[in-house]
Amino acid sequence: MPKPESCSICGTNKNVQLVAGSTGSICDRCIASISTMTPFIKSTIGRLKEKGYSVKKIPLDASKKTPSEIAEEIQLINALDEQANRYKLNLNKSKTNSPSDRTTPSSGSHKSSPTSITPILKPMLPKEIKARLDDYVIGQEYAKKVISIAIHNHIKRINHPDIYLEKTNIITPGPTGSGKTHITRTLSKILDVPYTVYDATNLTVAGYIGQDVENIILNLYLASNKDKEATERGIVHIDEVDKLARQGVSDGSKDINGEGVQQALLRMIEGTEVEFTIPAKGMAAVHGGNKVKIDTTNILFIFSGAFSGISDLVSKRNTIEKSSIGFTSATNLENNNYQFKYRDINHDDLLSYGFIPEFIGRIPLIAALEELSVEEMMTILTSAKDSVLTSIINSFQLDGIDLSFEDDALMTIARLAKAQGTGARGLKTIIEQNLIDLMYTAPSSDLVNSSDQFVIGKYFFTHAS
Repeated sequence: MPKPESCSICGTNKNVQLVAGSTGSICDRCIASISTMTPFIKSTIGRLKEKGYSVKKIPLDASKKTPSEIAEEIQLINALDEQANRYKLNLNKSKTNSPSDRTTPSSGSHKSSPTSITPILKPMLPKEIKARLDDYVIGQEYAKKVISIAIHNHIKRINHPDIYLEKTNIITPGPTGSGKTHITRTLSKILDVPYTVYDATNLTVAGYIGQDVENIILNLYLASNKDKEATERGIVHIDEVDKLARQGVSDGSKDINGEGVQQALLRMIEGTEVEFTIPAKGMAAVHGGNKVKIDTTNILFIFSGAFSGISDLVSKRNTIEKSSIGFTSATNLENNNYQFKYRDINHDDLLSYGFIPEFIGRIPLIAALEELSVEEMMTILTSAKDSVLTSIINSFQLDGIDLSFEDDALMTIARLAKAQGTGARGLKTIIEQNLIDLMYTAPSSDLVNSSDQFVIGKYFFTHAS
């Protein structure tokens, strides 16, 4: 048997052995390199092909390679490293381009190249996102700015998976009817991604009566029409999250609705694989069905709640911070002129409210909403693209009736909603409750196809003050 002289790949003469069925030789170091790099090559080739690279397919089983194939594979590894470096450099350079260059490269200086990327989500600047939100969400300027920045970063994170960007989940404390779920619904339209709204009060720890946290992702999967890829970049809105605050249990029993659910949500909101079963039609999940695994790494989680009673915690903290002598008396608290705003809530307040540090640590961004003013609710009625007023007028038009509202009627509706504390959510209820008789009789009256316009005045709203 001839003695091997040097490695056919690296040229060394140390620890060299002949390759079976070949006249070539290979050293122990190159064998180890091939074995180690094979999984990397497989995954890297797949990623590069998705990004438009032209990568030559070669055998990846090291036991069936000739020395020339092994040498070719080593060259491929070096080429992949070089392409990856070039790809990162290209991304750095793109930061100096104008916004139009980032979204739609020109046909001249930005010809298609192996490093070009087709974005998964449409790139949007924070100002563009806020402008879209402004069409549907009235007021809440601070919250819209904060959320627009978060969504801009979320889009970059989805479109550039090879670059490390921290996930930014959001919590939106605010009073009822201030637009918390409405913002999420609008965001899903802007991004064209599936979304689901889930009531946190239904959640319990696994094994107890109630809904397991996996059902949240199941709902998102169903909302995406069972599209796995779309689900993995969707939006989950968990409402009434304040009901998950830690509850004082005096008898030593387990807190299955509060802290227990917070613990169960930790891995999901940070990013993990969630497995659930799609039940067969007409059968319970326990009787069988298809199992689905969803990676939650790129799912954006938005939490919201009214946080009843948190104003006392914020007010107390605010008073203590402003105390000039280092302590606060009961008299100081009573004389404090501080006016609570949801925007003043910070992570310490959420911890004091009953959330565990691990849970709050995974929701770094607070985008607080405030109570809507009468003027803002008037604007919601008259200017929002999805205004309830437009919906009602359109409904009457389909019956052949031309309906309009006087300004004093709109002001009365807004004042009633403000007085009831229902916010924007109460506008539709107030209008429909006071127009029941008209909605019942008008479609079969002389108003149908009449040239006259039926005008709604303040007198329709009998509870006006």
